[in-house]
Amino acid sequence: PFETFPKVVALLEACAPDLSEEVQTLLEDELSDSSEESGTSLSRTQEAKRRKTTKADEKAESSSPWQQQGEGLHQGVWLKLEIWAKGGLVSSAKAVPRASAAISAAMATGEAMAFAPGRAALSYMMCGVDVSPHCGPTNHRLRLHLPLLLPKKASRSAGLTVAGEARDWELHKCLIFDDSFEHEVKLPTFTEPEVRDSLLDEARVVLLLDLWH
Repeated sequence: PFETFPKVVALLEACAPDLSEEVQTLLEDELSDSSEESGTSLSRTQEAKRRKTTKADEKAESSSPWQQQGEGLHQGVWLKLEIWAKGGLVSSAKAVPRASAAISAAMATGEAMAFAPGRAALSYMMCGVDVSPHCGPTNHRLRLHLPLLLPKKASRSAGLTVAGEARDWELHKCLIFDDSFEHEVKLPTFTEPEVRDSLLDEARVVLLLDLWH
């Protein structure tokens, strides 16, 4: 399918290093807030992981651009930062101006789904997440993943399975698949002997974009 979307693929892969830098800075800022009592959705979720969210937490989380993935398909940490929906940039896109500019440019190529139900977002997962097998609602779209951060600072990472086939994420390289086929995600947890510099070592962040099928 890459030949079908030459403009989008070239555009996003060219700016991928800049987008990785922007996302890493955003996450580091969120993590630095974890020492404050008011903490954000991201920092509290990372530290507590599977702790149930209280009403007070939900009120505090409203200020963060990261929101819980609400489909009830997963165990572990899975957050999203919406960038584009219903034909335009959404308010949370202000947190990632470079990613927003890249998505706007991608929409202008005519290869992406600029109008509803097309959307774009950042998808954040932590090691240990388990997303149950599920299918998208229709095959009129294809889903693009652009990996911006991978666990253990890897350049390649496993974890995604589509229609029974393992599909690796490669840093800064677009991956395109038909999400109307059953797909799932399983990210292994860190084992005790492994050393991590920070919680960012457990992060998997991809830029999601819907394309016309």
